[in-house]
Amino acid sequence: MANTLEEFDQFMGQGVNAIEADVTFSPNGTALKFYHGPGCDTGRDCYRQTEIGTYLTYVKDTVSAVATLKRPRTILVAYWWPLRVPPPEIKCSARGHERWGSATRPYVIPYIRKATGDIKKVLSGHNAPYSFQRNAVCFDVSGYSFLSTISKLYEDLGVTRHRWQGDGAQNHLIDFYPTIRMSLVTKRRNSNSSAKNYVDKAYVWTADSPCTIRRFLRYFFDDFFMNR
Repeated sequence: MANTLEEFDQFMGQGVNAIEADVTFSPNGTALKFYHGPGCDTGRDCYRQTEIGTYLTYVKDTVSAVATLKRPRTILVAYWWPLRVPPPEIKCSARGHERWGSATRPYVIPYIRKATGDIKKVLSGHNAPYSFQRNAVCFDVSGYSFLSTISKLYEDLGVTRHRWQGDGAQNHLIDFYPTIRMSLVTKRRNSNSSAKNYVDKAYVWTADSPCTIRRFLRYFFDDFFMNR
């Protein structure tokens, strides 16, 4: 979680190859700022924030191929969009960017639906104007939904690649969080590709303790989110 320029610089100085930031929207769907709010990891300031234009401009000027602030570096900036189901009369469409090195990848969030009480959210790069960007966009359903439910969602949407599946808890809980769900996630990744076995990449959040990292590494996941 790097929602300020100071935090961005701090993590970049530590040599990270990915940055995660949280987007906050206004009631009309306008992206306003990078801000998490109450309930973030222990040891982090949940209330720090940066205006969205200021942050995006700084990221572009910092890590692009022509940047002068830091040497060029391939970096992924993941922007988390906390979407909610709108009233039926309102149709939502939001845009964001995924950055790899000097390239800016546009994508669209066109699909929000509610089924059996669960909110299903998919970031889709399959819109015709952006079809050439498909290799640069990943899909991720957060939360603790049944893996079978998530699998059915991807099957319904026809999404067949770049499907990330995470599992974990906040850093003050992850040390006691069981590994059973992650073991089921990696089983779905390691099996032959099918609608059921949909996982292309598996990751754990938020693992700050070396002991916890080792515990989850036994399940051969692909990545993890951490605060250091």
